[in-house]
Amino acid sequence: MGKREGWIILIFMVLAVVQLIFIVLAVMELHSSKPAFAQDDEFNRQTLRGLKGVHVVIECLKPETKGGGLTEDRLRTDTELKLQKAGIKVLSERENQMTPGRPSMYVNISILKYRYFPVYVYKNSIELVQDVYLVRAYKIKTGAVTWSVSATGIAPKFEDIRTSMEDLVDYFINAYLSANPRDRKG
Repeated sequence: MGKREGWIILIFMVLAVVQLIFIVLAVMELHSSKPAFAQDDEFNRQTLRGLKGVHVVIECLKPETKGGGLTEDRLRTDTELKLQKAGIKVLSERENQMTPGRPSMYVNISILKYRYFPVYVYKNSIELVQDVYLVRAYKIKTGAVTWSVSATGIAPKFEDIRTSMEDLVDYFINAYLSANPRDRKG
């Protein structure tokens, strides 16, 4: 092996080590309990007050996620069961059309397979979309995101991505319950 080939191998090894360090740091960040981004403060939580339930909408997943067990049906079942266990009504599409504000919880997972290591880069997000009126033109009604939370990370398997999404659903449940405290008397 010549000098030139040795340098090329050394450069690739250094790049691989740098990428590995990046992955380790990202995985450490993944285990933090807070989401990466949240539109969740007192004002945004007030937009959850009085909601009688939510309609769950699963954004279309890419075909490559299905091989790992992340399907729209599984994600819908996981999300709806968690909401129901927390006492939050899950609205059918028909019920949602009849509900003031038509509150819909959009659940989205975006995944990218990392090229050189057996890991996935992902972004999970939950957005609550409701009908709103413009202040300057009160006759104009449109759907808008009034509450949202998301998390990004790197995971070695789809189950870790699913767990991250479950954490975001829990985050929504906590926000919803804080805006809609139950009567504790009886």
